[in-house]
Amino acid sequence: MAVGQDKIGLSEKDETIGRLYALRAGLSVVAREKETADGIMCDAKNNKKRVMEIAADRVVKEENNLENEQKKLDNIPKKIFDLQKKAKSVGIIPRVILDTIILCIALGGVYLFFVGVAQFILHGIIYEPREALPGLWEPLIGWIDFGWFWILIVAGFISGGGMFALLSLSNEYIYKCSYRERKKARTDIVDLQNSIPIHQNAIAVAKSKVIEQRKQMDRDTLAADKHIAEEKKKATEHAVAGLVMINALEDSFGDLIDPRDWENTDILIYALETRRAENMKEALQVVDGERRTERIVEAVNTAGQEICKSINTGLRRLQSEMTRCFGILGELVVLQGDRIAGHMQSLSNGIAANNSYMAQLTTQQSMSNALLAKANENSSALTAEVSRLRTAAEYAEARSLYGTR
Repeated sequence: MAVGQDKIGLSEKDETIGRLYALRAGLSVVAREKETADGIMCDAKNNKKRVMEIAADRVVKEENNLENEQKKLDNIPKKIFDLQKKAKSVGIIPRVILDTIILCIALGGVYLFFVGVAQFILHGIIYEPREALPGLWEPLIGWIDFGWFWILIVAGFISGGGMFALLSLSNEYIYKCSYRERKKARTDIVDLQNSIPIHQNAIAVAKSKVIEQRKQMDRDTLAADKHIAEEKKKATEHAVAGLVMINALEDSFGDLIDPRDWENTDILIYALETRRAENMKEALQVVDGERRTERIVEAVNTAGQEICKSINTGLRRLQSEMTRCFGILGELVVLQGDRIAGHMQSLSNGIAANNSYMAQLTTQQSMSNALLAKANENSSALTAEVSRLRTAAEYAEARSLYGTR
């Protein structure tokens, strides 16, 4: 759309600068709309993530309770078995008597073993057979024949070693409990047996809670997905508003600058404000010179930094021209909003074109606020946001709603 409103005391160069500032403000609006859409979807997805984490924690908690109750029930048979050994064990005094008998038999076996060895050494080797022996061995020699020493040795070894082994094993594996301990063991067995139904009931309750929490998790997931769908409608409305603004900028400033040069808007403004160029053609030549010398990125950054410092001055000095441009943008936005309103409202997702909101985007206050909010971002970064809104997969629905021009 051509600019046909009255110009109020501005030179042609100042008018050009004012229009470029208005373009930058429009790019800032697009960037803010995309940023708002991104934020809405990010918050919705983060909300779903938090909901899922809370739901998963509840499920895990109930599953742990179920596992603990099952372990308690599974451990009862072993506990009962151990207590039964205590309950059936002999008393301490009978056990001491039994151990004493075993020990005496073991010592007797050892004695026989050494007697047999002595019979073999002393009677069979040192002395002649049946020769009387003095001292400890003399009573035995009268009735122990020389050939019996093998029997003595074997019997002593078996009885002594066996009884000592039995004594050792019995001390390790056979309980020796007092009457009070045996009584308590029997009481504990009854308590454990009575606790089995209690644990079984607790397991049943825990299972039902796990099932309920899993169902609740499914319900929370559906609710979170529904919330995301609702928020996606809001995000799509902002994305559509950004697309409307993009096309309004193309219509309004197409006679001044090609959309492919939007990323160099800061260089153009900087060249005009610093008198490196007197008109748009010379400013574009400055851009071409920076591009040829491969300093375009540095030039955009430098220009963006300088414009950030002087943007308030530009707003005050060029207010009349920028207000005129904002008015034209507003008319274009409303016209395009009317064009897509029927298409959007006819869709099943219920997204509607909010013309009042779109028109509000181009008010003097809104455009100025957007320009100031994005003052620290250069025109290259703003144009990159425009490009992403036009091509990114997450905004495909917004593009389909907006339709082709």
